[in-house]
Amino acid sequence: MCAIFGVLHVEKASSLAAIGLHGNQHRAIDYAGIASSDGVRMYHKHGTGVTRQVFTPAVLETLPGMHALGHIRYPTVADNKILRNIQPVLGRYKGVSFALAHNGNITNVDELKELVPTSSLLTSMDTEYMVRILERAETGDFERDVMNMLGYIKGSFAIGILTPTQLIAIRDPSGNRPLSIGKINGGYCISSETCAFSNIGAVFVSDVEAGSMVSIGPEG
Repeated sequence: MCAIFGVLHVEKASSLAAIGLHGNQHRAIDYAGIASSDGVRMYHKHGTGVTRQVFTPAVLETLPGMHALGHIRYPTVADNKILRNIQPVLGRYKGVSFALAHNGNITNVDELKELVPTSSLLTSMDTEYMVRILERAETGDFERDVMNMLGYIKGSFAIGILTPTQLIAIRDPSGNRPLSIGKINGGYCISSETCAFSNIGAVFVSDVEAGSMVSIGPEG
């Protein structure tokens, strides 16, 4: 298992994301990563080990902003040690940075290789195919292009996407991978498991329904 924890429009978002990841730590102990945003720029740190080992107070100071998306991972296949197989994976959409993290398995990677050559990938994770497909999108409507990207993807998954202004939560139609929404101090958070909400003083709002995409902005 892996886990996702995201925070939107809350002070010290990266610190809260790290606490939220720790609340999900029973799901993975191998890798941890967090991307944060100050509304303009995206910042990114990751490492090997459990959340508290990777995200020390000094590291968290380098992840400013009121928005953050974190991920903890264990490898489901043999990792290429040369590649940085840690999420979230960063991408660029129309010149704007975004981060994507996912829990699950994409089952049609061979088909996706026809869209995204493996020579252009920086990792061996199926997650990166989603990022690179989004980078090639053309409509200029990010939410629409996310939905279009999902049309290429098969498998069982929960996905979190962070842009400088929004947090998107997605579950595939089977609903096998959990993902829930919480509220905290006028902001919002998403988590693979609801038990992590209490760690940061958040309250459960709802599960992301199977086959649904929820886009959260500062106003809700």
